[in-house]
Amino acid sequence: MNPRLKEQRIYQELYGQIGSDEINVYQETDTNYGRGTHGNGVVQFTLKFFKPESLLDVGCGRDNEFCKLCRDKYRIFIGEKELPRLVGVDFAAKPHKLKNIEFYNARAEEIPFKDEEFDVVTTFDMLEHILPEDIDIVLDELFRVAKKGVVCTIAHNQVSRGLHNIIEPEEWWEEKLKKYGKIIRYLKYWIIKK
Repeated sequence: MNPRLKEQRIYQELYGQIGSDEINVYQETDTNYGRGTHGNGVVQFTLKFFKPESLLDVGCGRDNEFCKLCRDKYRIFIGEKELPRLVGVDFAAKPHKLKNIEFYNARAEEIPFKDEEFDVVTTFDMLEHILPEDIDIVLDELFRVAKKGVVCTIAHNQVSRGLHNIIEPEEWWEEKLKKYGKIIRYLKYWIIKK
């Protein structure tokens, strides 16, 4: 089976698109998964640092948690201003509608938007899941659609299900990312400002 299709099928099964909707995607890992990478701290930082009018979260999963937090916390962190355009993209989750959030079913290798369509692009714990032969394509796509920059987290270890395809140290990732702009480290986040 084609490795990309195999990978997609694994995530579709985990997300419940194929099989039971009752499956817990993170049943064999930390039950608080996502709270650290999608929490109020990074939402506040991203909104204040970039002041985006548009935000794309790539690899948003079935719940699009980061966009929901941005929507719900925007006026608290930024003040009375119109909400930015909030968009989530994931290749394995079912398309769905959330209040004030767009969702697209698409692969990170082929993001279906124009160059610099979003002020900021975020991706949390997604890059390590990309097949090694596709990582440069995915990074090019993230930065192609970003106008101001990208915010991401990257895991450097294997999870119990063996879903991380790229296990590399921070130095390896820094070499990959520095060609796209100035790297700023904030806690465990990589902020690459174009």
